[in-house]
This record gives sequence, structure tokens and C-alpha cells, in this order.
Amino acid sequence: MGGEYKFRSDDLGCAHRYCQEKAEEAVRNQVNVIIIDNTNVKRWEMKFYMDLARHNFYHLVIVQPKTAWRDDPKVLSSRNTHNVNEVTIRKKIKEFEDYVPFYYAWFLNKKDSLMVYKKCYKCLVECIESIPGFSYDVLGPGGQGNLRGKNFPCVS
Repeated sequence: MGGEYKFRSDDLGCAHRYCQEKAEEAVRNQVNVIIIDNTNVKRWEMKFYMDLARHNFYHLVIVQPKTAWRDDPKVLSSRNTHNVNEVTIRKKIKEFEDYVPFYYAWFLNKKDSLMVYKKCYKCLVECIESIPGFSYDVLGPGGQGNLRGKNFPCVS
């Protein structure tokens, strides 16, 4: 704090472990949105975070910069706070492995997802009880009995 930052490649492993520990702590504390601001050049470098998210019912959103200079080693070397030189950045750009997700969306964590589910379920029950024909139109011939099936597990 208050000192000058000096990047040391020898400390890189320790820095990555620290970042992973902070991510695990955020998950334990059930933080709703966890942002990992880290350079992941290779897919395997993301694996820890992807596994952590999956095992704790978070949905992962990978964000890549869309700036005009995102692949420009000269600009990147002048803008980074770690004093990484242009030659090193050029090498990292060549090594970059793009990650293409299967879908694009924003999701809630397990706790908030359950809260939204419960509110929607309550609204559905209220509609069924107060709107004639709603049950048949939405749930089919079994009507409200279908609410207890596998498509609508009862949540109280």
C-alpha cells in the first residue's frame, strides 16, 4: 500500500494462488457476482475458476476486451501496470487460446435463483387460482396436479 508496484515473474505462482484463494473465499461467502480480473492466455489457466464456479452452482461469464488495441502489443505494453514489455506481450498474444462458450447469458447464483423460482412459482399458483381456464391452458389436462410433477418441483 502506498508503495511502488514492481512486477516479479518469480512471484507469479504465488500471485495466482492468492487470486484463487480470494475466489474461493468469495464463493464461501456466497458473493453474488465474483469478478476474476486476471490474464488467462491458455484455456487450462481458466480451469480452476471454471471448476470452482460449476461446483458451487455459479454460472461463468467470460469477458474479453473488444477494444481496437486488444491485440496490439505496443499499446498493451504501454498501458499495463505490470511493466510487461512488448516482446513478452507479443508472445502471449500468439499463445492466446480463445474460449468460445456454448451460450451467452447472465445468470444468478443458487440462492438468488431459488428466490426468483419461488416468486415465479407463487405467481403461477396465484394465476391458476384466480384466472378461469389458466390451469388448463398452461398446464394441460392434468391442470394444477401437473405443478407437483418433475417440471414444477414443489418449493416452499
